[in-house]
Amino acid sequence: MTDDQTTDRPITVVATFTLKGDAAEFEQLLAEQAELMRAGDGFELGVLARSTTSPDTYVNLAWWRDSQSYLSVVRSYAFAAKAMSELPRLADARIDRFVPTADHGTLLPADGAEQGVLVLAVHAADESAAEQVEAGWAAHTEQLAGQEGFLGAALGRSEVRPGGHGQLGWWRDEAAAAAAPGYRAEGTETLVLRPVHTVSGGTA
Repeated sequence: MTDDQTTDRPITVVATFTLKGDAAEFEQLLAEQAELMRAGDGFELGVLARSTTSPDTYVNLAWWRDSQSYLSVVRSYAFAAKAMSELPRLADARIDRFVPTADHGTLLPADGAEQGVLVLAVHAADESAAEQVEAGWAAHTEQLAGQEGFLGAALGRSEVRPGGHGQLGWWRDEAAAAAAPGYRAEGTETLVLRPVHTVSGGTA
């Protein structure tokens, strides 16, 4: 899906940043952007998280009711001014968008889980292998369900990278996340992240 295409399904926007400026200034800028998103219709939740092993890596996640809600905010003058004029000086960005693999599913964390540790696993695969990948992730999620400290997980299909997927796994703490079995599929990149800032939307 290009930036001009829309879907009426819930989407989760995942922006991965590599810091090249001041961390405090970057976090403040992302907090200000989150407030602009919060004011938009269809914004549900935002989490800025920082890697536990690579402090120059941040991930900003935003859950939206649908892609039109997301696009209407990020194309606004106020948001674009901050994103285009200030952000490139502080960090390099890579942006992905995910929709739930289940037709009526959601990628939103369970209540309170967003305060825990996030394990973000991003998988790159050939589009023809999508069903096999999703079956593997589903089996892995069932395996995680019995682990101590597991708060929930959801699998999304990328709308930016054909065949790409992302799993969002939430844990009570870093120790619980570290003890969990990982999904070892070839082409999977995993980040363990601790939330820095969260903001909830005003609409469901």
